[in-house]
Amino acid sequence: MTSKLQASQWYAPGRLQMVLSGVPYKPSPGVFDENVFCALDRVIAEAGARGIRILFNLINFWSNYGGMGQYVAWSREAQGLPTTTHSLGEKKEEQTSAAAIASEFYQDPWCQSTFLNFLKTLILRTNTLTGVVYRDDPTILGFAPANEPQCLCDPGCHGSTIATWIHRTAAEIKKFDSNHLVFMDCEGFWGPGGQPSMTCTSSGAGGTTTGGGNPYDCTYNGCDFTADCASNYIDVACCHLYPDLWLQDASEQSRLEFAVGWLDAHVEACANILRKPLILSEFGKQRAVGTNSNSITTAREVYFQAIFNRCLNHMQQGRPLAGSMFWTAAAKSYPDYDGFTIYLPHKKQEIDQGEGDSVAELIKDHAIAVQKLNESQVDVGVGGSREAGKKLTIAHMVSRTKEKLESKLDEIRKKLSVY
Repeated sequence: MTSKLQASQWYAPGRLQMVLSGVPYKPSPGVFDENVFCALDRVIAEAGARGIRILFNLINFWSNYGGMGQYVAWSREAQGLPTTTHSLGEKKEEQTSAAAIASEFYQDPWCQSTFLNFLKTLILRTNTLTGVVYRDDPTILGFAPANEPQCLCDPGCHGSTIATWIHRTAAEIKKFDSNHLVFMDCEGFWGPGGQPSMTCTSSGAGGTTTGGGNPYDCTYNGCDFTADCASNYIDVACCHLYPDLWLQDASEQSRLEFAVGWLDAHVEACANILRKPLILSEFGKQRAVGTNSNSITTAREVYFQAIFNRCLNHMQQGRPLAGSMFWTAAAKSYPDYDGFTIYLPHKKQEIDQGEGDSVAELIKDHAIAVQKLNESQVDVGVGGSREAGKKLTIAHMVSRTKEKLESKLDEIRKKLSVY
């Protein structure tokens, strides 16, 4: 699961990994580790006491921390079928194989039944520290059915598979919890339902670095941004942005141009097609070897500044971009597994001395700018018009339940004070 930070109406950047020493919440089918869930209770309680809101991803397409592949392995085992490793591995063919196995998840009845049991268990859980049921907890901003869902290789996993699963799962979330928002936390790859200039091609040709189109030929990953986010049960669309991974042979300038175009295109789709708010829920830039010094301007800093500037511009113009979250913030004790980790100063002395990653100051400045924008109460409208009747800020949607939930924050803080 992941938790994400926010700042009032528009979102200040930040994304936290919430992995408890590799210990799973669900070590085997139908079995839940209460000790791990109690640790989760603590995370939510502490977040609430600090004004942090959490977005839960209910499952990961990738095999990190189990993911869909683990459910498929359990299903095969339950049916007496041979199981195949679901580890990503290091080789490309191992990753493709693992992803193909995970793709069985969406249409496997056993997987779906077991997953929905977990979904219900989580949403209806009562926090052991605060006494608040998760579905009533104002600290929780919402739930996302899955992180980066794809459907690879299997001919039976056609373009509508993910959209159908998202619609069905989002409906289940809403059935148990009408208080919280539901997010579609996808990478944002275009499919047949996208704008004509941004659709996948089956010619085998690579993608583009400008214009907001797919970064490579993603015909067979089963994704379709506009279709996958179209369900009435999805309140907020999301997209991710990783030009370092998607355009490995491109120049830094080309990657930067792609990043800006990708963001712009998804903002346009949310304004004119989906008519929903958008969050850039993951973006990052890998650390270049030997460029840790704060005395030089790195490609990482240039990239972050460009994305922050573009996000702020969209917000100021009343476009339906509700926020951005970088991948990933971590404590110094957390290893930098993928080169994207950003270590922020966490003590006053470190902050005063300017310690932490070189982009830390950029992140702080952007968070302040976003907060000031919140205070100015700029409206976000559909179609890019401030005059549009229906406003699409996250704050507007959260306000539907604010009166019911806000009073519980004080109760949570009071209960925390006794621990």
